[in-house]
Amino acid sequence: MHGLPRYNKYDGSVEWSGEDLNSEGLTAYMFDIIYITWFVHFVSMFWEAAWWIYLVIPAYALYKIWSSFIQPYLFSSSSENDNTNESKSKRQQKKMLRQDSGTGGGAKTKIKYR
Repeated sequence: MHGLPRYNKYDGSVEWSGEDLNSEGLTAYMFDIIYITWFVHFVSMFWEAAWWIYLVIPAYALYKIWSSFIQPYLFSSSSENDNTNESKSKRQQKKMLRQDSGTGGGAKTKIKYR
């Protein structure tokens, strides 16, 4: 069994204490699903359509997928371009404007006249 503690063969000391049921992540989500199942079973004694409550589970999964993975990648590119000018100091912005217009900012060359 994967979740049970593992003991040392020779002296009986604990090598691995087993799974922590208070941990975050998938364990917490599995307990939430168990609680929803208990709730649906209880409510189904009084209401025949209580099994529709199970739609909360895939709805929450879609919400987490959207907010954690899809939305940041879809909408992050436009906001990065807007924030680049705001994050630069005034001096950096002036330097960028000079470089774009072609005046100053670089090494000066002397022109010799004959």
